[in-house]
Amino acid sequence: MLPYFHASGHFSYAKCAHLYLQDMLDLENTMEAAEYEKFTTQGNFTIRRTFKFWSGTWSDMTIEQSLMKNMKTFGGLTHGRGVSDSILARWTQGMTALQHICDGIEKFCGVDLTSSDQHLKISDSRVHRDNYDCRKMVEWFKQYNPFPENSNLISISTGVVGDSRINCHMAKEEGILGIKRIEGNNFYTVKFRRNDRVQPLALMSNAIKVHDESVSINPTTLFQRISITKQSDEELEDFLTYELCPFPLPLFDEGGMRKGTKSSLYKAFKPCSQNFNAESSVYIIDGGYLLHRVLWNRGSTFSSICDNYVTYVRTKYKSTALVIFDGYPENETIGGTKCAERARRTRKQMSSEVMFDETMIPTVSQEKFLANPKNKDRLISILMNKFSSLNMTCKKADEDADCLIVNSALALALTHLSVVIIGEDIDLFVILIGICTFDNVYFVKPGKGRIAEKMFSPHTALEKAIADNILFLHAMSGCDTTSALFNYGKVKFVQTLKNNPNLLKVIQIFKNPDITPEAVVDAGNRFLVALYGYPVTASDTPSLNNVRYKCYMKSSFNKSSNMASLPPTEAAAHQHSLRVYHQIQHWLGNKKRPEDWGWERTISGLQPVKTLQPPAPDSILRKISCKCKKGCTGNCSCRKSRLFCSVLCLHCWDNCINRKIQVINSDDDDEPILSDQLVEASLSLHVEEDTDDLPKDIEL
Repeated sequence: MLPYFHASGHFSYAKCAHLYLQDMLDLENTMEAAEYEKFTTQGNFTIRRTFKFWSGTWSDMTIEQSLMKNMKTFGGLTHGRGVSDSILARWTQGMTALQHICDGIEKFCGVDLTSSDQHLKISDSRVHRDNYDCRKMVEWFKQYNPFPENSNLISISTGVVGDSRINCHMAKEEGILGIKRIEGNNFYTVKFRRNDRVQPLALMSNAIKVHDESVSINPTTLFQRISITKQSDEELEDFLTYELCPFPLPLFDEGGMRKGTKSSLYKAFKPCSQNFNAESSVYIIDGGYLLHRVLWNRGSTFSSICDNYVTYVRTKYKSTALVIFDGYPENETIGGTKCAERARRTRKQMSSEVMFDETMIPTVSQEKFLANPKNKDRLISILMNKFSSLNMTCKKADEDADCLIVNSALALALTHLSVVIIGEDIDLFVILIGICTFDNVYFVKPGKGRIAEKMFSPHTALEKAIADNILFLHAMSGCDTTSALFNYGKVKFVQTLKNNPNLLKVIQIFKNPDITPEAVVDAGNRFLVALYGYPVTASDTPSLNNVRYKCYMKSSFNKSSNMASLPPTEAAAHQHSLRVYHQIQHWLGNKKRPEDWGWERTISGLQPVKTLQPPAPDSILRKISCKCKKGCTGNCSCRKSRLFCSVLCLHCWDNCINRKIQVINSDDDDEPILSDQLVEASLSLHVEEDTDDLPKDIEL
């Protein structure tokens, strides 16, 4: 563990562990032979409160369960007495006498507070909890492959990709270097450098800069501390123009862009009852829908599986049907804006790449096989050859096939009585409504189970005002390449536009291929103001930052609130509106450079720009974090603000006495245990208290 103490920055642990190991190695010379034999072979290294078989407890656990537990409860040091060296010494030494008093009272009253002879961990509740946790872990690893085939350093849960700064995978090597740096130094004078710690993946999404250094923090920590230090409502309103967290919570979570339920937009559409001649109609089938629609028979070869796809299309939609598949670029780093969404979906159901041919039998489930883009791309190639050999038409898009499907339908509408698009993706129908000028093009959402098949016409599904702006509503409320807003569904966006007809002219800007970014951002902000329930007029419209402050003041009266429920800042909404505009122009067939409209090129491909504004003013960050090198006494800026020191404080965190002490209960049937931060703090206190009893030339 020593290398990992150094690498993770638990320097008090590392320092004391070095001394502890040296003392243990010297025990054979300092203990009597018989006592040393009992200590090493008969279990005398444990502390026992009783003579029961399972009563042995490690010394550090005894400190946690007895000393630190009593410090936190009533009568302990954290309830008004304070923690100074003299008080801590008197209180600790008095605990031994207190134990004799407690034993005497128990004997006098005839009360026995001992537990069963059975081990605590074999109780029914604990066994049930362990089984539940094991099942949860197994299910989690089914969804997230712990060994993804990826050349980048990536979080298997959130998919965050690390850059050259991140070296947490080298924790052991970096820790060994840290050990070598302090070898031969004096215990009391050894110094550790913050830069010697490894950098975690959380630095990519949860990092802010304090005193010119990047610090990874919990998304709500910064907001809580700034709320405490604010001096007036006017100052708080100014603070709220910043995110006050590492990323814009209304639009992003730790995994990237927030995603809503796209299919909820179907609730706003009215199905049509118009009948058409199936014999004279031509069908266009979404290849992504087809791949999942036809179920694979167990034990079938890939050739037989592909034959089943062909048979399904020929029998249900005729041989004249056109099948269009998505394209999957080999190098995702040069792909388009859809690559970020595909990477997110892949993380939800990770699967290894399978090298197969038509004669092989799948060894994994259909769902897992299709979760890997390379597997899917290779299967599509075999399928296209099958279709072509039977003179059936199929196409493959460069990347996302939605626009190609709709444009192909519009081209066929010129020569056919009716064209029917078959698929489940709401994007297909949204694009069709947005650009279709024909009356003979329909969209069919196939049924599944008890859900009946539904047919929609782009001209009767919505009232005209909503239909004319459906591209904006879909992109603004969250699609594959834009963020959804926390707790705001798509129907809410539709209702907002219905209730504010004056916005119809405002959002027409998003269809203009030659508009400026400033005009796009202004129109997007005006719509968001209306979305959060504030009036929008030509003469008087509150700013989005002002609405954010008003929403915060309203939420302060609620029993519970969530920062993500606040409107985004104008800086975050700026980038969101740019991405919305870029996506709408893509649907309309106008190519725009994504880097100019809310995207940035990274080692993992195009990624959304969250905001260009810092999370908080630098002056405030310096105010709520101290620069104390050790101790954090009366001059500490955190103490002056009546705050405990936190990870925002760059230098004192490892040996600070201005830290919040807390006891964490792991289970209802377990003894209380302490967080690492608390144990580390107690170690620092113990070192300071015991220094007078140790020789001054101790070397590590």
